[in-house]
Amino acid sequence: MILTLIKNEFIKLFKRPKTWVLLGLFFLSAAGLTGLSYLEEKNTLDNINPKYRIEIEKSNLEHYKENVKIAEKEWKNSKNAQEKESNLKWLEQSKIDLENVQDEIKRLEKLIENPPTWQEELKEQIKAREESLKYMESDGVYSKAQIEADKEWLELDKYYLKNNIKPVEMWEFNPIMALLNFAFILSVAIPVFIAVFGSDIVSDESTNETFKFLLIQPVSRGKILLSKFLTFLITSVTLIFGAQGIIFGIIGAIRGFKGFDQFTKVGLRYEIDKEVLLKEGYETLKQIEGTGEWITYGELLGQSLFLQLLFVIACCAVVFMISTLVKSNMVGMAVSIVLVVGGSVLPLMIPKIAKLAHLTFLGYGNAPAIINGDIAHVFNTNVNFRPGMGMVILLVTTIISYIIAHIVFEKRDILV
Repeated sequence: MILTLIKNEFIKLFKRPKTWVLLGLFFLSAAGLTGLSYLEEKNTLDNINPKYRIEIEKSNLEHYKENVKIAEKEWKNSKNAQEKESNLKWLEQSKIDLENVQDEIKRLEKLIENPPTWQEELKEQIKAREESLKYMESDGVYSKAQIEADKEWLELDKYYLKNNIKPVEMWEFNPIMALLNFAFILSVAIPVFIAVFGSDIVSDESTNETFKFLLIQPVSRGKILLSKFLTFLITSVTLIFGAQGIIFGIIGAIRGFKGFDQFTKVGLRYEIDKEVLLKEGYETLKQIEGTGEWITYGELLGQSLFLQLLFVIACCAVVFMISTLVKSNMVGMAVSIVLVVGGSVLPLMIPKIAKLAHLTFLGYGNAPAIINGDIAHVFNTNVNFRPGMGMVILLVTTIISYIIAHIVFEKRDILV
């Protein structure tokens, strides 16, 4: 019986013009996000292109030449020994800056003539990391956690070089990176889509005629409600993950499905830097020593999609509850949209609300950031997010919302 009810609900759902409009908009959005991923890579490649950088350096060259002329003139016109010494230092530094720019232009021209392999670029990166580490260790300003983190990245670069694995950058037109990078946009877009799509899923049929019809049918209200919820949930999950699947498939077909075996760090924990807070009067984060573990990007993507699935289910349950509580389509849509937009956007803008974001289901939409720990930076130094707590909050939200919807639907009065 329940399967027949679900089938009927699907038929009704896809007879609504709104369903097809939202379906079209969602897949157009998927195409747009794919295009954005490509443009991001193109812009980054343009910015690091030696030809482009030579143009930038040449424009700087004129500035430094002019600076040398001014410094030389000031040095010659110095009025006393102290001023002459000061202007001489300025002149010498200006000449050094000019020579550095000229050397950089020569280096870039050599890169154009003989482009380096990715192995050579990685060797240079390893060398730069080693020099940076020496400076960090001798400077005495950097924390032990910062130094250890840089050492781990250095070892990872050496691992890639030794095993002939070309690192994949976050900005590359790559299927895994695209889905991970779009998580922040989807954390707001998913609730809004669900609110618009399902806000009238029950309220649209909450009429006395519908309930009178149910009285003469051998079907319980609970089964009717369950069939509506499952139809709404299945459709939402299919559209949201189907759109991401299209993005993943298109980019993968163009560039290949690479990057699954590369490593990233997750589970990073942060705390408020009390020293900075006392001295400067504002909150900043510092990483807690010993936190975090290395996993592959493939594992991160899998964990992110699972947490995102729970987030979608929770959003569907809350919107479904609202649709059950109200009898007006317009009121249901208005309440749903205000709730999800306000709950998603306000914590990003207002620090006091951000401190409570970990207690609401809407705070767990950006799944990759939740898993790797970067969410603390997103929500204004809120260090209380945990993937495990997020799963509990999403499940509890789903269960409570559906129970409320069920009770209200079962006990709704009928005016005969």
